[in-house]
Amino acid sequence: MTGALRPSGQWISPSARGVQPLRRGIIRYGNAWALHRRHGEERCSSMIEIWLEFHAQTHHNAAGVASGHYDVALTDYGREQARTVLRARYAGRAFDAVYVSDTQRAHDTALLMFEDRILPIFRDPRLRECDYGDFEGRPRTEMEAARLGAIDKPFPNGESYRHAAARMTSFLAELAAERDRATVMIVAHAAQHYSLDHLLLGRSLEQAIRNPSERPYRYALAPDRFLQRGAPRR
Repeated sequence: MTGALRPSGQWISPSARGVQPLRRGIIRYGNAWALHRRHGEERCSSMIEIWLEFHAQTHHNAAGVASGHYDVALTDYGREQARTVLRARYAGRAFDAVYVSDTQRAHDTALLMFEDRILPIFRDPRLRECDYGDFEGRPRTEMEAARLGAIDKPFPNGESYRHAAARMTSFLAELAAERDRATVMIVAHAAQHYSLDHLLLGRSLEQAIRNPSERPYRYALAPDRFLQRGAPRR
């Protein structure tokens, strides 16, 4: 009998290789600064600079399957992609730390991207992809067709994007409290892209999902303002 356990304990049969159980555990940068200036804000001396990168190709990506909380391995192509394309993309940029989800696809991508540097890499379950529930292991097109309906109402037996954004809010609050004038990389998933657009650029989740920002995925986190203001309500 082949397959894997979802974190909920439900047995699944993977439709692609490399699936393992998980243990429980910017709009562009210039426009982001324009948004701060439009609200009469000046650059904060303790600003945290956040870069976002997606994990490299997995077996589910290659097969057109939705992963969510499934723990899926990188393909050989994905490993080479991380080691070459993604490494070269950030070759001239200094980072103080790297944060990744606790999935092997994100962790392995970061290890390969930065294997030529000495950098701390922190795994955090709050940076997981949205839990697609019943759509996990199904064709990705089915999940994408249901995505806008899962902003506030969870995917069946999964979670909503609002819940995924709450995870990101918790992560950013901790980052704001612990880091000062740092530049960090997050290697994660689409849910973190939508959440960062929502939380740091003030876009609604629907706007972020319908029209996600373009590269470079670079954000500014002002610790004092974020901790005082909290998460947007939209």
